[in-house]
Amino acid sequence: MNAMARLVADTLDELPVTDRVFHHLNASSPLVVEILRRVASRQGRGERLLLIGGNALLGHALVAMGFDLEIWFFREGFLTDDLQTRVTRKITPAELASGAISRESSRYGVVIFPLLLESLTCSPRDVLRMLRERLVPDGQLIAATGSMTRLEMRLAALSGKNFAPLAAPPPQLSLSWPALGTVREYHRDDLVRSCRDAGFRIRECSYVVASKPFVALDSFGLPVYTAHKLRQVVKHVVPTTRDVLLLDLSPQRSDRASSNGSLPGRVSVIVSATRGPTALARILESLEDQTYPREQYEVIVLHNSSSPDSVAVIQQREQATQRVIRALHVADPEGPSARNEGMSHARGEICAHTDDACEVPPDWIQGAVGWFDDNTAVVGGTVFARAGSVPRYMDPPGSRPDGDDKGVFPKGLFPISNGFYRRSTVEAVRGFNES
Repeated sequence: MNAMARLVADTLDELPVTDRVFHHLNASSPLVVEILRRVASRQGRGERLLLIGGNALLGHALVAMGFDLEIWFFREGFLTDDLQTRVTRKITPAELASGAISRESSRYGVVIFPLLLESLTCSPRDVLRMLRERLVPDGQLIAATGSMTRLEMRLAALSGKNFAPLAAPPPQLSLSWPALGTVREYHRDDLVRSCRDAGFRIRECSYVVASKPFVALDSFGLPVYTAHKLRQVVKHVVPTTRDVLLLDLSPQRSDRASSNGSLPGRVSVIVSATRGPTALARILESLEDQTYPREQYEVIVLHNSSSPDSVAVIQQREQATQRVIRALHVADPEGPSARNEGMSHARGEICAHTDDACEVPPDWIQGAVGWFDDNTAVVGGTVFARAGSVPRYMDPPGSRPDGDDKGVFPKGLFPISNGFYRRSTVEAVRGFNES
C-alpha cells in the first residue's frame, strides 16, 4: 500500500462508523487518493489550502498532511464536527457559477475543486478564471469532473438510451452529500481548451477511477456483482473509460524562466532551403516580423550550397536585421536526416520546422509556443495553399494541402513545414526515423 492510500485508510479508521458507512466515504477513497497524490507535490505543507465542496474523508486527510485548511461548503451537506469549524463560507452552485466571490482578496497556495464543474450552469472558463484569481502566482489548482467518455456513458450510447446527464448519477460520482445535480459532461479536449483560455498551464490531465465498485450498504446478486467487477476491470485496462478527468493546473506566467535559468520558451526555427533565393528571402522576411520576442528565437537554415545566391540572401538578411542566421550545409535539406541534423545544432528547447515554400504569419511562433505545457511534446497545424497554386499530386500525403476545389485540407496530419517539437523528447526517441 502506498503512502497516500495508507493515509486514507488510517483516516477512515479514525472516523465514526456512521460517517464511514452511511455517507459512503470508503467508496470515494480512490478519487481522494488520486487528489492527495497531486497535492503532495507541494513543498510547503503549512501554506493555506482551500477545499470547495469535497467530503469529510478528503478534508480530514488534508488536515493530516499538515495543510492550513479552509473550506467553502454547500448549505446542504455533511461534514464532521471537527471540519465544520474550518468552513468559512456557505455557498451554492449558483453562487459559484455567478463568479461573485472573485472580488475577494484571499489567496491560497492550493485550491481543490472536486466534482463540481459538471454541476455549474456557467462556462467552465468563467469559474476557472475565478479560481485562478484565488491562487498565489505559483499556486496549484486540482480540479476533477466526470468524463464524457467514461464507460457508463459509452454503454448508454451503445444501448440507444438518452445519455444526456439530466440528473445526478448515484453518489459514487460525487463527493457531496447529498449529490449535486449534473448539468453537463466534459470531453477532455474541451476541458483542456477551457483551462488554457482561463490562463492556466496544464501540468497533468489524467483519467482516474473515482470510486470503488461497491459500498457498504449495497446488496447485489451474482449477475450484478459480476457486471460491476467487469466494469472495474475495463476501466483499469482502458484509461479513457475511467470515471473522472483529474487536472493539475497552475497559473500561466509571462516569465517562462525556470529555476535553473533555462528558457523552455526559447525556440529554434529550422528552415529547409531548396527553392532558390527568392523563396528563401520570403520565408526569412516573414520570420523577422514575428510577434515573439526576437531574443527568444534563432533561425537555422538547412541548405546544400547549390545556389550561391541563396547564401548571399542569408548574408544580406544578417546585415539588414543584425541577427545571426545559422546556416548548416547538408547533402539533402529535405527529409528526416536533415531535420535531425538541424535539431542536433538547435539551442532552443522547442524546434519549429518550416521550409522556403512557406510564408508564416506574424504570430506563428507565439501561437504555437502558447500551446506547450509540461505534458506537450508536439504542436502541429494545417498548411494552407496559396491562392492560384495547383495540387501537387506527387508529394507524400499530408506534406502539402491538396488544394481541392472545395477548400478542404487534410485533418489529423502534421506536415513538417508547420510543426513544433520539444527537442528533449525528440532526442529521447533518437530523432525522426531516417530509414
